[in-house]
Amino acid sequence: MSINVTVIEGNLGANADIRAFGSGDGVASFSLASTTSYTDKAGNRQEKTTWVPCKLFGSQARMAYAEQVLLKGARFVVQGTLEEESWQAKDTNQKVTRLVLKVSSFVPATTGTRTAAPQPAPAYSGADHQDFDFS
Repeated sequence: MSINVTVIEGNLGANADIRAFGSGDGVASFSLASTTSYTDKAGNRQEKTTWVPCKLFGSQARMAYAEQVLLKGARFVVQGTLEEESWQAKDTNQKVTRLVLKVSSFVPATTGTRTAAPQPAPAYSGADHQDFDFS
């Protein structure tokens, strides 16, 4: 048995890209920037930003909520599993693989100097929450 759980706090680099499926479900794709600070050997403070591609799957109601709150600059804590995505690059015809965080939950962050969202976020009851099979 292995554990694949990732929790990241960061800011969205752009508004989430929301796409609907014919079934009524959808996917919200976004990138989350997580910045860490450290002191180098010379005693200088350094920062490193890591961009994490994220995908949130869910119902029409969950996508409508995501579209209202997953906005550029918004600070969130997201939890999910890391999974590989692969595809053939059109220009080079080479296989491209990357890790993507398949988001199971997300909440506005309450830490840091940036606001949790550019505008007040409506309440989300989670009533349509379900377990999603990402395979």
